[in-house]
Amino acid sequence: MDAANWLAVGSGVVALVAAGISVWQARTASASARHSQRQAEAADEQARIARQQLEQAERGHREQLALSERVHREQSEPYVVVDITTNTPGSGMLVLIIENAGPTVARDVRVRFTPDLESSEANLTPRLQQALSRPSQSCLPGAAWCIHSTRTVGGREICPWSST
Repeated sequence: MDAANWLAVGSGVVALVAAGISVWQARTASASARHSQRQAEAADEQARIARQQLEQAERGHREQLALSERVHREQSEPYVVVDITTNTPGSGMLVLIIENAGPTVARDVRVRFTPDLESSEANLTPRLQQALSRPSQSCLPGAAWCIHSTRTVGGREICPWSST
C-alpha cells in the first residue's frame, strides 16, 4: 500500500471515529434534553403546588382575619338583654329588666313590643308606653333598667322606668 491508500484508510478511520463521537454526543444531548424536560415538568408541578399552597394560605388568612375582626367587634359591642321576672318570689308582679351585659356603652337603646305591653293597672299603661317609647341616650356596661308593673313597691312610689 502506498501512502495515498494509507492516507485514505486513515481518513476513513478518523471519519468513522468522528461519526461515532457525533452519534454518542447526539444520544447524550437527547438524554440531557429528556432530563431537562423532566426537570421542567417537575418545576411546573412545584410551581402549581406552590400556587395552590399560596391560595390556601391566602384563604386561611382571609378566614382568620374575618374571624379576628368578628371576635374584636363582638368583644367591643354592647349586649343588651331583656328579661321578665317577678318582683318578689311568689308575687304576681312582673318586672321588665333591660340590661347592658356587654363591655361597652350601648347608645340610642330602643325597646319595642308587638303587641304593646299593658300594665295590670290600666292607668299605668300610658306611663309604661311612654317609658318604652323613649330611646335611652346611653346605657353603661352592667347598667340595667327596670320597668315595674306597679306604681309602688313596699309602699314606696317608683318610676316605671328606673335605672339600677
